[in-house]
Amino acid sequence: MLDWTFKQRAAAFLVLGVAILALFHERIYNGLAGPFDVEARQLITMHDVPAQRFVRVLRDGRPVHYNELVWAGLIEQQVEDDDRHTTASYSELDVDGHPLIVRAVRNSSADDNPPLIGLIEMPGSELARYAPGDTIFVDGDQATYRFCALAAFVTAMVALLAGLDQLRRAYRRRAADSPPFI
Repeated sequence: MLDWTFKQRAAAFLVLGVAILALFHERIYNGLAGPFDVEARQLITMHDVPAQRFVRVLRDGRPVHYNELVWAGLIEQQVEDDDRHTTASYSELDVDGHPLIVRAVRNSSADDNPPLIGLIEMPGSELARYAPGDTIFVDGDQATYRFCALAAFVTAMVALLAGLDQLRRAYRRRAADSPPFI
């Protein structure tokens, strides 16, 4: 086992906490502050994923629900090896005559018609081949996304607090070991 000093442990915990915050800052921000309301018309005109990517889709100021989606039947295939691939089905939301592709992921809630909430992501080249002209889709599970964001935030805060505690102990020990000031 490593025989680290209080200062070395403090540095390790502080670096770990800062690294977690740096890596997951966007997920933490979106998971704790979102979902953000976004109009469906804005979704079809976006060319890049915004910072506020955990969204609730609105149409004319009211939430869009799953029953307003039409099954598109698109298949996304991402080949990783020679024998493995993943598939997903998609639904479609008509926004002023322009189809917005939505991955058909549903929350396992008792509500049969929940509002459309998820993550804005740019489609891969495979999806673009099946649905040319569509630039983004909404995908994600609200509870899982929030849980992961909260877990990352709590882990980072625990690491930072442990690092600060180790610093406190190091300076307390140094003060106890030093000769009294006369």
